[in-house]
Amino acid sequence: MKKIYSLLLLVSLIAVGCSSNDDDTPTEAFTLQATGTVADQTPEEARKTINGKWTVGGSSSKSIAAKGLNCTFVGIEFTDDRFAIAIDVAGYDDYAIAYGTYELTEGSDGNVDSVDLYESINGTNYKIATLTDIVVTESGNELNASFEVVFNIPDDYEDWPCGASLSGDYTASKEEPVNGAENATEDSNFAKLVNTWSAVAYTNSEGATLADIYNYYCIDEETGEEYENCDTPASIEVSFSAYGSYIFTTANRSGETIEVYVDSWEFNNADQTEILIDGEDVLTIDELTNTRFVVTLSEVYEGETFTETFTFNRAN
Repeated sequence: MKKIYSLLLLVSLIAVGCSSNDDDTPTEAFTLQATGTVADQTPEEARKTINGKWTVGGSSSKSIAAKGLNCTFVGIEFTDDRFAIAIDVAGYDDYAIAYGTYELTEGSDGNVDSVDLYESINGTNYKIATLTDIVVTESGNELNASFEVVFNIPDDYEDWPCGASLSGDYTASKEEPVNGAENATEDSNFAKLVNTWSAVAYTNSEGATLADIYNYYCIDEETGEEYENCDTPASIEVSFSAYGSYIFTTANRSGETIEVYVDSWEFNNADQTEILIDGEDVLTIDELTNTRFVVTLSEVYEGETFTETFTFNRAN
């Protein structure tokens, strides 16, 4: 689990491009209102049921004292291939975040027995939690989920602030999707954006490269000196959800997450050629295919325009 950091020059690396399709009857891209008991569903059905941003609340919200900290499980989000868990830790400026891949474990009947969450720890893809008894219902046009979660955290894993103390039964409500999700078709820019992407190249108006961006994380901005024993990133990943979440992560060479940043996104224009991040940064879309997208951010500093361009490949 990693704490969110707000000091990031790179939070604005997202893009989608233009596309066309000759099919006169495009298919809707997302299933936003799926309900049911996950234990009675196939992995394909269950993935649609759990997909979304779920906010834990009400009587199921727990505040647990562990390792000298007060911890509260506040929410979990699933995309098609990633998850993010948010924990409120008293005294932290922002939520702590666990982020990684998940697996839908099947029983002998072909239905889903559990949803297993994985995060890279010390170079190993470690199962940090298991969700079972997941039931999603609809009432008054609102979706609600109940589930049991068992956390399985190594005792020596310092980045998880609360150990396994937050295991238990929870209920959660599903957030509304971002504007445009309900009408998005499979060939739309929206559908292409809602994926997980890995940075493969970077340039800016001062000639920096992606390697320079990785090195930036270990440099003190005020002194220009390198931090001692700094874990330099070796990859950048960005994941977008249909529910307006933008999850930015860096990882080291062994795949262990160094930093997680969670924010909001939405399209800034009707043509879906610009993206607004956190209500502030506007990103210009350069290119999008099913496997690649390119984005440029332009900002004016002291009368001069500074530009950054990132190139991403689809992660899966």
